[in-house]
Amino acid sequence: MLKNILLQIAIGSDTSSTIANGIQSEAPVQKTLTIWQLVTSGGIGGGIIMISLLILSIIAVYIIIERFLAIKTASKEDVNLMNQIKDFIHEGKIDAAKSICKNSTSPIAKMAEKGLSRIG
Repeated sequence: MLKNILLQIAIGSDTSSTIANGIQSEAPVQKTLTIWQLVTSGGIGGGIIMISLLILSIIAVYIIIERFLAIKTASKEDVNLMNQIKDFIHEGKIDAAKSICKNSTSPIAKMAEKGLSRIG
């Protein structure tokens, strides 16, 4: 195994010495590919992988946007809601405070409703 590697290195050094001795050889040509050529040059297997990556990327962007909007709407606080709940609790109207919590869609109202249901 090591012998083959050393032979390849020796052959490579011989070709560089022939270029130095004045024998003309072709200069290496740099081949460039566009992104589209790179994507389509993978054959059927590469195409399937690229299409599945595209679909999964679109799904990921959708989930990120949907979660961002859900968190943004859930983070809105209603200051009056907590004041109303506190007033009803001080007056002893726990059922009225529970009904206010049920009518509200905020997560804070849902937590307050759970807490009110445990008050005995």
